[in-house]
Order: sequence, then C-alpha cells, then structure tokens
Amino acid sequence: MTKETPARIPDYHLQRVTITATLTGASLSQVDVVALPETTPSNIAAAAAWSWLSHSRSMRRPAGETWDPLPSGGITATVATGETATLTDDQIAAFVLRQPEEPTDDSTASPRQANGTISTDIPQQTFPEAKAIAVAIADGPLLRRWLPIPGEVALRHGMKDALLETKLLGSPLLDWLGRPSTIEGLREELRSLGLPAVLLLHIVIGTALEQPRVYVKVSIDELIKAIGWIPRSTQERIVQRQKIWRWLLMMDAMHVIGRRRGTYRDPNTREILDTRITDALIRVMGTEEAEGVQRAFDGSQPPLTVTYAPGPWIEQWKGRRDILWYFGDVRRLAAIPAGKPSGAWAQSIGLALQQLWRERAARTAIGFVGEDNHQTLRLPKPFTRRELLDLFPPDPTLAAVLESANPSRARAYWKQAITILKQEEIIGYYEEIGPPSTERQGWSGAWLKQKIDIRPKNGSERAIALMEVIRSAEAANKANKKYQTRRQ
Repeated sequence: MTKETPARIPDYHLQRVTITATLTGASLSQVDVVALPETTPSNIAAAAAWSWLSHSRSMRRPAGETWDPLPSGGITATVATGETATLTDDQIAAFVLRQPEEPTDDSTASPRQANGTISTDIPQQTFPEAKAIAVAIADGPLLRRWLPIPGEVALRHGMKDALLETKLLGSPLLDWLGRPSTIEGLREELRSLGLPAVLLLHIVIGTALEQPRVYVKVSIDELIKAIGWIPRSTQERIVQRQKIWRWLLMMDAMHVIGRRRGTYRDPNTREILDTRITDALIRVMGTEEAEGVQRAFDGSQPPLTVTYAPGPWIEQWKGRRDILWYFGDVRRLAAIPAGKPSGAWAQSIGLALQQLWRERAARTAIGFVGEDNHQTLRLPKPFTRRELLDLFPPDPTLAAVLESANPSRARAYWKQAITILKQEEIIGYYEEIGPPSTERQGWSGAWLKQKIDIRPKNGSERAIALMEVIRSAEAANKANKKYQTRRQ
C-alpha cells in the first residue's frame, strides 16, 4: 500500500493568552490557541476568549448542581503583545446556559424527534471541515496518515493535496482520560475509533446544527441508539457508554486547521468571506451524573448525560447551507446491522456515496430519459470500488480481505453490501461499466478499478435534494456572473 503524506498546510504555532475577569482584573487562566502566521493578535485574543469559555463549561457536575458562576462584567483575553478581546455578559449569556433545560417532553417534541433530542433522520455532514475529521476518525484504527508533531504531544492528519488537516491535541485529553501524556497514548485512543465513531460525529454535529438553542443535552444511551448499537447485556452497555464518552472527548480535542478551496461571498455585500478555521467542530460543555454515583478522579467514567455545542467556527456559519453542506440520512446508514462484514461495508460505501454525491453536485447534470421523459441525474464520472471502500474504511478493511487466505470474499461482501443499500433505498441505479474480470488469479486489480455508475433512486429524497443543490449552484453562478459584469 502506497504511503501518503499530508499536503503542505500553512505552519501554525501555539499562542499563549491570559484570561482575566474584566471588572476585577483577577487572573482566571492561561490558554494556548492554535494560530496561523497571518492571524492578527486581536483575532487570537478573541479565539482564546471563546475557547476558555467553552472549556470552563466542561467541568463535570452531579445531578441537581448548578453551573459555577462566571465573573460579572465579562472576561478579557490578552496576548503577549498587548492586544485584547472582551466577551460581554450578553455574549456569555448567549453562549453558556447557567441552568441547562431538561430534554423536551415527548408530548411536545417535534415529529422528527425521537426519545428527546435526537431526530429520526439526520443528514450526513459533507462540508469539507467535517469530512476532514470524519476521514481522520476512519483512519484511526490503522493510524493511516496520522503523523506526530515535533516538540508536541499531538498528532496531525491530512489527505493528499488537501488544504485542511486535523490536529489531535494531547492536553488536556490524555489527563482527562487518565492516560500518560505521550504520543503512544494518543495512538491508543485513535485505534479505538472507526466507522461507528464517524457515525457519532455526524449525529453530534447534525443535532448541534438542528437545535435552535445553543447547546444539545442528550443521554449517552440515546447516542448509543442513534449510531445503531443495541447492547445485549448490562456489561456491553457499560462498554459502549465508555466508548461513546471517550470518542466525544476526542472530538473536542480534534482541531481542523486550514482554509477550504473556493470563494464564498456575503449575500448582501458580496464581500469575500474568510473561511479559515483553527478550532474544534464540537465542544463538550458539561455533564451530569446519575444520583448516588461516585465520580471518578479523572474523566474516564462516562456520565449519564452530556451537553455539547457547535464550535465557534460552525456557530459562525450556522444557517449558511452553501458553507455547511449536508446530504442524505446518516441514521438510515447507522441502522444497518454492522456485525457482519457485508453490513460494515454497506455503511462504508453509503457514507462515501453520500459524501461524493454532494461534492460532485455542482458538476452533475439533470437529464431527461424514457418515453415519459422523466428526470435523471448524470454524474460527472463513475465510481470505483477502491474509491468507495477507501474513503471511510470498514472493519474488515478492503486490504485485509484481499490479503487474506480467501480474497474472493471481497466480491461476496461487495455484492451483499450493494443489495443492502438498494433495500434501504440509498442506491437506486447500479451499473458496472465494462466486462467483469474472469481471471481466477490476479483479478483484484481490475475489479477494484472497474468503473461503476451508482445513483440515488429517481424521485427519492436524495435525488430531489441533489437536484436542489444543482439548481442552487446554477443560480449562484448566474448571480456571481451578474455581479462581476456590473463591476467591470
């Protein structure tokens, strides 16, 4: 297997910022902020203020205990060169819930909600920053593309030619989990990840974007159900709770760094928007324990409920569908039983298809076929099996099956996975282009590269959503051309 190296990402450094109470001048903390060379000191100070505010809410608390009060008059962040940024009481109140509300009662819940907070259908988050972390999580078990950062207890992950990378910070994550503060400690946590953690990422971001309020409060057991897990014993449920909790903490410690491709403009002023990011997509804000449960000295013991919120970058673009892309239904994929290889492969292929269908929407055309002249999608290029099984690798991986004593199982797993995706109506059209390989030996190379035309079912929610994206892209291009013409 060819070893990939991450694309060159602009160098970044840690800037230490002092956080103080605005009115009293009392020192609260010091925060290290990831900063790009061109980041202004005032922006660094603002990022530090929000980061401290987020982490200050992540202290564990027993049921019934209120949040610790924040200093009246706001907080101020000061960088070494003297620049400051201040968060007012109003800004803090809008971001932090002093008394978190109880989950919505079933009698008043939205029709799309089940068991309180989590909707029955949640789209896959396909915007580039979410994809960067999703791929990093999927690569975790094999440590693929994860590299150490010299001089830090941290790892970085980036795909070839990508402009975004993921940085996993060792502190305070490893202290919180009761692990030694070492690179190997981070690697051990990464090995616990995989497709279920990818599904959890989409569920968490999706619920955070869906809620009108700033935060989401949900039980760990609801998250277990949302990613399709069904514990069959008390011990299995305990293990699953521990995994979910550790994965949430890891997502909080994963920062996306860089700037995506493309130019985005303010719809009113037409000014170019700065889409740079140096922050986590999700922040763990608080927890609650069951009554009578003794808390652990570290944070490794899973709580009863967890409160999380979108990171500052996502919060900034909330409501901007042209920036925060999404597509499909991740809960339908999560519901596919993944205990057998065919189910895990179906989830892997489904995640890849929903990601790539959305990414290629701008280059997809709407055509008309048949005697009834019905609409159909014309994709810019076909897929390959390698492409679909490599983006979010399943367990067992494609390479592991092909290198096993019985590599022909890969053909069976693929066929069964496609059947599952058709039954779930994720796939509507499937055609293999060109003759299949008939060789008994050495067939895998041609099989992996064979072109396959796979599309959503005509008239399905996915097909309709894709057509809406295509029309929106066409309208945006026309508007941009008119704007450029007026400027000339």
